[in-house]
Amino acid sequence: MIKMRAIKSVKELEKMRQVCSLAVGSVQAAFRALKVGITELEIEDAAARASYQKASYLYPDSSFISRGMSPSGIERTILPHVFSNLRKIELGDGLIITRITSLDGYKGECERTCFVGEPNAKQRELFEVMVNAQKAALDTIKAGVKANDVDVAARSIIQEAGYGENAVHRTGHSIGLAVHEAPFFRFDDNSILKEGMTFTVEPGIYVPGLGGFRHSDTILVTKNGYEMLTECPRSIEELVFNPIAHK
Repeated sequence: MIKMRAIKSVKELEKMRQVCSLAVGSVQAAFRALKVGITELEIEDAAARASYQKASYLYPDSSFISRGMSPSGIERTILPHVFSNLRKIELGDGLIITRITSLDGYKGECERTCFVGEPNAKQRELFEVMVNAQKAALDTIKAGVKANDVDVAARSIIQEAGYGENAVHRTGHSIGLAVHEAPFFRFDDNSILKEGMTFTVEPGIYVPGLGGFRHSDTILVTKNGYEMLTECPRSIEELVFNPIAHK
């Protein structure tokens, strides 16, 4: 059953593109809410509200779910899957904003590391290592490649930068009717990538005293590469936000 679900039909891919667009919109709504003094849960509320409004307008007869997490600060962002709480955003905070949407049962995921106010030099360095690791993974993806080769590509960048011990989870996973499905971008998964498979690509680095750094994108495997399903700002220049409310 899992193998049957791994390769998406044309109709399923249409649904994946739709749900991934909603995930991106939810992340962008979270960006608009960012300011000093707002709580993580208030960011969640803004992101979810925007995605429900958009889904209600575009797909009024569909089922839809929006969820995610927005951990902030150097202590909470090093926890890869911690839920949002009442912590208030402070000047200079980094956040990992995750939005997972479900449209008629199909899942999409988009995730961005961002900052409210200027990050320090070391945080900028780690951000760039993370971005380069994700790019290395993406550049490896195409039909015929082994899943574990994608993990190796990302992990090699992180290890070369000296943060191998801080990369504590796999580089990604298949996504579709469930958020986490096989195959996985993991050291022990030698599954062969095929056209029509959809994955998240999300190498992360978590350094005590500096914070966590992770982007996640949902992609479609193609014959010669991949199709990006979650086009969203990814450079640090685009992801440092003014500490006061922006319009």
